[in-house]
Amino acid sequence: MFRKLLISSFLACTSIGVAQEFVSDSLLVKFKDGTEVPAAAANLTFGARVNKFISGAELSVLKLPAGRTVPQALTYYRGLDCVQYAEPNYKFKLHHTPNDPQFGQQYQFIQAKFPEAWDLWKGSTNTVVAVIDTGCDLTHPDLQSKLVSGFDFSDNDSDPSDGDGHGTHCCGNVGAATNNAIGVAGGAYNCKVMPLKIFPNATSDVIIAAWRWGADNGAKVFSMSFGRGGGPSQAEQDALNYAKGKGVVHVVSAGNNNSSTLGYPQLYSGVLVVGATNSQDQKAGFSNWGPGVHVAAGGDNQLSTMIGGYTRMGGTSMSCPVVAGLAGLMVSRGPNLTPDQIIARIKSTCDPVGNWVVHGRINAFKAMQQAAPPVTNTYNALTVTRYYGGAMLGGIAQVQSSDNSYAMINSAPSTVGAMAGAYTTYRMTGDRSKMLSLSVSVEARGAANSTGMLYLWNWTTLKYEYVAAFGVKLTDATTNVLVNNATKYMDSSGNVKAILRAHVPKRFGSSPFPFAIDMTRLSGTFRQ
Repeated sequence: MFRKLLISSFLACTSIGVAQEFVSDSLLVKFKDGTEVPAAAANLTFGARVNKFISGAELSVLKLPAGRTVPQALTYYRGLDCVQYAEPNYKFKLHHTPNDPQFGQQYQFIQAKFPEAWDLWKGSTNTVVAVIDTGCDLTHPDLQSKLVSGFDFSDNDSDPSDGDGHGTHCCGNVGAATNNAIGVAGGAYNCKVMPLKIFPNATSDVIIAAWRWGADNGAKVFSMSFGRGGGPSQAEQDALNYAKGKGVVHVVSAGNNNSSTLGYPQLYSGVLVVGATNSQDQKAGFSNWGPGVHVAAGGDNQLSTMIGGYTRMGGTSMSCPVVAGLAGLMVSRGPNLTPDQIIARIKSTCDPVGNWVVHGRINAFKAMQQAAPPVTNTYNALTVTRYYGGAMLGGIAQVQSSDNSYAMINSAPSTVGAMAGAYTTYRMTGDRSKMLSLSVSVEARGAANSTGMLYLWNWTTLKYEYVAAFGVKLTDATTNVLVNNATKYMDSSGNVKAILRAHVPKRFGSSPFPFAIDMTRLSGTFRQ
């Protein structure tokens, strides 16, 4: 009776309203480290054998004996101390929907401002987008020049040729050769496409292997137009996390059930879920919707490559690679951006198309503006005058470059010991709305035991505030002080006022020393 309750509980908790299927004689098991002997004994006792081992994930794909069911195997393996987790080997399905031939060709790119984005950046051949699907027409005249080596994980060979057409259509949306006077365009323009074939045998172990292989072989974006029902898989989430750790952006289609109920990988953390709009920039009738659908792109009857030619297809399967192409452009222009930052920028730059999708329909032009490498501008000091100490030797000309020509102030006794200091002013002329960071650079020398300190004028409180210490020794040292909450330290014209001072604490005596400033300037980093 207890065994039946366990099995019923498993089936109930994995049913989420999306049709679920798993391989009837297979199980994914991750044994704990150092448990090889009890793991082998457990398999022998149950009658299972290791059919495949996914290295790196340390995941055993077990073949169950005749007469044993997956729920029985889950009950057995989850009860063992040597098992970290045990899960079904789920089957995945492509997201298809019937064609609706009423829309113009490739509106998916015009609608989302890709031509304007290409004016900013056309991608790099060093960036690879993996299309994990049914493969690709490897000899297609609009794709052949854009492909890098892929793999067929469905049949475990090196030929990811497409026998279905779904994958070829998705590959075209990502990276069909653009501006080549034939066929159609691809969103990622100059970026390369890696076909990873997982269908028709798309089970969890096949997809996990594809995710890890793609990440290990240089892909920076995954386009995933498939899904499944059932519950979450730790093995699948681990593989996605592994790829993300290597810098891969995960883009996945929402599904085509006109429902708010999603499956997997849509519900995993760290993925960007894509719904579909039509050519009128409205929700496509088939598209899934709701709080789990993050962004949208054109996916209803849009034109792309097909085996041996071109055709129109519809579905969130088609909108997903449009967004993956945008992600590829962004990765190639901002290679230091993390996957989370790429996704956040895509979300934050969407155009509203209704409350069925959380952030809206993608705007490639706006997103690419935020993907550009930041620009750093430097602003020389405008004035330098004595703040504390003896008379200043030198002036503004001496502090505008690093040239061993100094503005020098001799220290005087103070309540903190011996101290010297200077007032400086700067003007930041960049666009404050795009400012990412502000810093003050100081190159100076003082005494052996002296400490430099930076104060900035707060235009709200009308007082100088201590910001940070900087190094001042017997020889020149340069320090860059990052200024937090920088806008309060500049007026509407960008003027910044500072005090640069150096002091030797009383415990080291009050012998006079020269505070020599070689260079000081303001640096602002801005989003393009």
